[in-house]
Amino acid sequence: RSYYFLNGFYLKRRNRLSEAVGSFLEAKKAKKYKGSVVGELADCYKLLGKWSELRELIKEQESYLDKNPNLLDIYAGMLIAERKWLEAEKIIRRLESLPRNDGRAECRRASMLMQKEGDFKSAADSLTRILTTVSRGRDNVRRLRALAATYSGDLKTARSDVDYLRSRSDGPYSVRRIETAILLKEQRFDEALEHWSRFSNPNAADYLLKARLLEAKGNNALIPISERERLKEEAVMLRARYGIVDEFGDQQIPYERLKAAFDEQ
Repeated sequence: RSYYFLNGFYLKRRNRLSEAVGSFLEAKKAKKYKGSVVGELADCYKLLGKWSELRELIKEQESYLDKNPNLLDIYAGMLIAERKWLEAEKIIRRLESLPRNDGRAECRRASMLMQKEGDFKSAADSLTRILTTVSRGRDNVRRLRALAATYSGDLKTARSDVDYLRSRSDGPYSVRRIETAILLKEQRFDEALEHWSRFSNPNAADYLLKARLLEAKGNNALIPISERERLKEEAVMLRARYGIVDEFGDQQIPYERLKAAFDEQ
């Protein structure tokens, strides 16, 4: 009964998301590690852009939401992506009230600051404060702070977080995304796009990062006008396809979630 969950987690960590979905669905039938299975399955749907499946899963689990911080976290991210700010804030407050919040509510509030207000500095400052109080989930906070710091122009803090994340179990994936964002902020567009091209199995949030890159390059006066229009059109297409994702809040799933699954039993 444990096999399907462990196999799904293994596949997901290697970005083999479609295969992971199959294993998590089997694990869901086995009814072991239920909370973690549903949370991981929801995260796969989100990363794959399977919005109808994600909505159906959230609807199915509605009575269980307040017992499942992973799913509540994802639900908040979906509402942020849809610009449903008031509904998102209500879900974040529910997430905040859970005993095993692990900084998720604060991270979602910071991602809403970035997505709604474009206020990257305030988001980075709030995440810095959170790092002094949370005992679990610190890697997620660092990943998000690195992006907030990058877009606010504080590349020193961003690079400090990159150095920290290199040592973590899922460091390479997180580091690649942040380094690409740093290259974008430095207006090294071609290097950033080349860096992005090395992503394996890019997810929806990765494509929104590419859209941001294309937009920035397309707004550069040094680029020929015809090329600028092509870049902007491609960015618009990517945003139309992947725009439901909370661009800043959707990060790699940390190891702690695997441990939490066993702690539940």
